[in-house]
Amino acid sequence: MFKFVYLALITFSFLAFIFLNLDSGTNWLVPNGQRKIASTKFFGVVINGLENKRTEIRNNTASAKKGDPQCILPQLDPWDAKILRYLSPASDLNKNKCEPTFKVRSYFENGILYVNRSMDEDCAFRCVEYVSDHVVEFGKWAIFSNGTGHKAECDVSEIECFIGSDKSYHYAHVNLVEKPKTSIKPHSQAHDVYVIIVDSISASSFQRALSATKNYLESDHSAIFFPHLNRVALNSRPNGYAFLLNERSDDLPESPWNPFKGQGKDEEICKTSVLNYDYIGKDFQKAGYRTLVDTDWFLGLFEYPDCVGFGRIPADHYLQPYQHIVDYYTDYSNTNLTENVYQNSCRESHHRSIETLKQFVNMYKDEPKFLISAFARLGHDDINNVFHGDQDFLNMFMEISDKLKNAFLILMSDHGLRFGGIKDTDIGLMEENNPALMISLPLALRQNQKLVSKLKENSKQHLSHYDIYATLLDIAQNNHKWTKESEFMGIYNVSDRSLQGSSLLRDLKWPRDCFSLQIPFDYCLCQYEKREIRNDSLAIEMGKLMVEKMNLDIKNSNYSEKCTVLSFDEAGGFELEVLEPNDDKRAAYLLTFKVRPSGGKYKGYARIMNSKLKLVSETFPRMDSYAKQAACIPREFLQNYCFCADYKE
Repeated sequence: MFKFVYLALITFSFLAFIFLNLDSGTNWLVPNGQRKIASTKFFGVVINGLENKRTEIRNNTASAKKGDPQCILPQLDPWDAKILRYLSPASDLNKNKCEPTFKVRSYFENGILYVNRSMDEDCAFRCVEYVSDHVVEFGKWAIFSNGTGHKAECDVSEIECFIGSDKSYHYAHVNLVEKPKTSIKPHSQAHDVYVIIVDSISASSFQRALSATKNYLESDHSAIFFPHLNRVALNSRPNGYAFLLNERSDDLPESPWNPFKGQGKDEEICKTSVLNYDYIGKDFQKAGYRTLVDTDWFLGLFEYPDCVGFGRIPADHYLQPYQHIVDYYTDYSNTNLTENVYQNSCRESHHRSIETLKQFVNMYKDEPKFLISAFARLGHDDINNVFHGDQDFLNMFMEISDKLKNAFLILMSDHGLRFGGIKDTDIGLMEENNPALMISLPLALRQNQKLVSKLKENSKQHLSHYDIYATLLDIAQNNHKWTKESEFMGIYNVSDRSLQGSSLLRDLKWPRDCFSLQIPFDYCLCQYEKREIRNDSLAIEMGKLMVEKMNLDIKNSNYSEKCTVLSFDEAGGFELEVLEPNDDKRAAYLLTFKVRPSGGKYKGYARIMNSKLKLVSETFPRMDSYAKQAACIPREFLQNYCFCADYKE
């Protein structure tokens, strides 16, 4: 009944919003290629024949400015009329209709693994253990006798049954086994800390698709929503460096308004264990916390595309071995097992991760717990694929409600959706840079009005993933001291490392522009004055320069013979915009374009300096899906450019 009412409310809200907007003058059904320049606060103009390809609109006072222009944060509407055509909540909610074709016959009871088997069926199980982030080790098979089970002394178990020589059953389980007490005695007043990451969910998507979860956390746990978190890098791994390592992956190149600020450590960190850096989990371990790291895909938090990752076990419970045996495309994948775990039993990867999280928060009764649970698949590829997960997350939080009363909850994402038609809109581009963030406090600290006020005040500010790291470190080192009378004044600093961000529980460092927050210009949420212009010669020159850079990167790699040379697609359509058009010294140009033969869509920034065109963007992430076209080379950034010479539709 609840699901029916929930579906009806979502559908009614969606249709009502469309109706209200149909009369507003915004025709959201017009295809992108036919739409006219919308009338917005950045007044649309068409400028032809720019002398020296520069916008000759001047402002006599502009030259007095230094650094970034004032950062104006977008106030995004989750149901903006521009993106309604891409939203279909009802169709996604109906995905829950599934009839299992595989019956799960194995189960755990009080730590004992059992299997319901037929008289002529032989069954056995084995443990699957961690060796490295890319390698697992299998234990010996243990055979089930009649009516008996096995105590599995491992977190991950694989079970097989045969009737004669024919395999009759194949499944895998996660069942956490408590580790012995350590020599570190935690403080009795330390609170649990739960970091839950839902990949590719923007702040707007969180409000749209996980609305019941958001409302519950706000009403029952006084959670605070942060609408202005800004990603600092392209995808999951480098953003993870920021909020889990306090490290910057990307270079901070010269932007239209600021000088070069330094090189990133992406390549360096990729080649070694992240545990050689200030991984935040180590701080919780030093404080005596029990720890869990769980992701629902086999490349985890730090391995994509081919990095070392943790390199050794980072937590009391690390579930990568499970993903290696149940996921497609791993060195250990088995199609029969994968289909039984997922499609044939009508389960998705987030279902297992939710069960594991619920088990962990109820373990280690007298010890504080720190967990990182990352849900990589639910929202990664489809803007609508999140709606049906709302009920699952809501049920999870309701079931662990008592645990949340003694826990810090950080529910967040790494970035917004990176693919799909929504990227054809300016709203979609802003959402990509604006991942979700929500925080709830332990019940005792919800009574600290100064802390709550500080969080609410900071929720209105421009934030980055570095601020989440500083917040987690503050909690790891100090939360056992805090009471409802504690003061949270001043900026949080530590002596053993230089924090890139600010603790959200205290005063923030200023200013809060992208340059100060170490956010590369390409990902900056700040909204500057922008106008769409018509200057085909400038657009074509920019496009060719960008494609030349893409081809050069391929040529200088090991894949030049596998990838086709790209060319700027003049006939494919392009869009040119100018930022800060009233100040020719600051003006930057944004070009959205396509290339041949892949049809790939890209965007990039450039400037005109001393009458010469200069690229601001150093890389050009593809805006549409590319996995199949680039499958001939390894999973790395150059897949964004590569169109395999042997590709066939």
